[in-house]
Amino acid sequence: MKNKNAFYRSIIASMILFFDLGVSAQESFPVCPTAQISELKSTGIPLSVMDLSSVILIAREARIYAESSEYKIQVEQDFIQPKSSVVCLSSSGPEDLAQFNISLSAPTLLGIAGDKGNDFSVWQFNIIVDGKKVGIWNQFNRTLSAAFKLSSLGSLPGQQVQLYQTNHGQFELIIKSNTKSESRAIVVIFDAVSP
Repeated sequence: MKNKNAFYRSIIASMILFFDLGVSAQESFPVCPTAQISELKSTGIPLSVMDLSSVILIAREARIYAESSEYKIQVEQDFIQPKSSVVCLSSSGPEDLAQFNISLSAPTLLGIAGDKGNDFSVWQFNIIVDGKKVGIWNQFNRTLSAAFKLSSLGSLPGQQVQLYQTNHGQFELIIKSNTKSESRAIVVIFDAVSP
């Protein structure tokens, strides 16, 4: 019975949250600032991910940014009170014709225990905009989690990764990626727990 309950909990945890807003995106959300991603900076102390030892970092919140010549969007995910929200959305054309989707992945648990081994949890963050509907779908990704290595952060072409300690027991991971047509970033705020 325990395995069955765990199975149902995992199904419920990975359900899709889809908001039917019923109004145009421009009427519902503030317009995004002109330069979002290029101005993302932390006031914390820069660290290397490899500097972490014997610490468990658990995600508290994530902020996802995406921008192109056709759109800009910012979404927030709160892990403490599980909830997703759209902070701002801008479209270069008519709002009801805006169609795009964004998919990013980022670690939400970094368990670094030296000789005892490491434990990682990677989540997939998805945003779908279809006219007047905005869908936000975030879930644990078992395949990416199993394959994740600290050394792989920042190894993709066009990807920049920065880790900061913002105060005692709190860290911020900023992952930016750029292509010819789009810029994306995800900022994950972590709380540190002793192993």
